[in-house]
Amino acid sequence: MRVLALVAGFAVVALATGFGDASAQSDPRVLAAVRLAQDGRIDSARTSLRALEKSIAPSDSTFAQVLYAQGLVAPTVDEARQRLQRVVTEYPLSGWADDAVVRLAQLEYANGDPAAAVRQLDKFHGDYAASPLFPTAAVWAGRSLLRAKDSLVGCRWVSEGLGRVGQDAATRRELAKLATACGNKAVAVRDTAKPPIVRDTATPAVVSPTVLAPAAAKPEPTPPSRAPAWRIQVIAAGSAADADAQLLRARRAGFDAIVV
Repeated sequence: MRVLALVAGFAVVALATGFGDASAQSDPRVLAAVRLAQDGRIDSARTSLRALEKSIAPSDSTFAQVLYAQGLVAPTVDEARQRLQRVVTEYPLSGWADDAVVRLAQLEYANGDPAAAVRQLDKFHGDYAASPLFPTAAVWAGRSLLRAKDSLVGCRWVSEGLGRVGQDAATRRELAKLATACGNKAVAVRDTAKPPIVRDTATPAVVSPTVLAPAAAKPEPTPPSRAPAWRIQVIAAGSAADADAQLLRARRAGFDAIVV
């Protein structure tokens, strides 16, 4: 029952935000499914998207968008996670990959696993730091890290999110609330050592499905310059719990740590 309730909640958020502006969907076939979902006909939307998945080749640029939409209306947590993860893994240069990483973080947070949400957001910061979704990612990073009692890194996220939020008043309010909890700990997030993925500029611009407000059309960002990248392995953990514990220790010591 807990899993079903979580999925229902996730679907409501998805429909209210990811499908908030149907006109922004770049493919008319996905648009038709989106409109079904907006009308509350989620089962019909799922059926339409399954048929569309079968009718197009994985090499089609629309395929990533179909997988992403399926993740938002999936009937179970596991299926939502699987669809969104496919977007990230198989189509990392698409215009939907950064959205999918943020959605995965939201899903893990809703599923009661802030450490897993942080791992997704670490990936976002490493691979999609130039994305206009950064302020939304910062909200969820702040929530997750503060919940995990890692206020130093969480507040760095919040500070950088506030510096990049622009005219999105709702996201700014959420970041400001987190900044109040941070006090004087809200300092700039350090640059990640991992070079960002250069996104496919041939992918059409799409609406950014932020969680906190109707999104505006997101232009393709200018890829930042690459920096030298290296990391030091500090532990080969035997379990996710051991890895998370070491992650928190490293961050509290001031290191930009991630779990791979």
